[in-house]
Amino acid sequence: VDMAIQQLLDGRRIEFCSESRSGELAPIDCGGMWKQRLRWTIGWDETSLKHGGAFTDAGRLNCRARCGLVWTFIVRWLMTVLTIGGVYLGMPVTSIWPLQDSIWGKLITLLGRTCFVM
Repeated sequence: VDMAIQQLLDGRRIEFCSESRSGELAPIDCGGMWKQRLRWTIGWDETSLKHGGAFTDAGRLNCRARCGLVWTFIVRWLMTVLTIGGVYLGMPVTSIWPLQDSIWGKLITLLGRTCFVM
């Protein structure tokens, strides 16, 4: 991931090669899979921190490439925070105010109109 980002930031293009093949050896147990996924996550995080500022600079990247990098590397944190918040805040809130149309229907309708109609 880091090498690909460095190439993009240097103005090079990355293209699809249909002849290339790659694969991986999957871990054989849950502990190995956990460690593998953790290494991958740490790698993505290090790349995000290392190159995050360059994603928004007006260097050699066009607007489409910058938006794609921001979406891929930075917005994923926002989605993680929203998911965790939805689980840890959503459950207590819905236990206090049950999921009924009279309670949540008006709020959902208002948010939908605000976000998508305007």
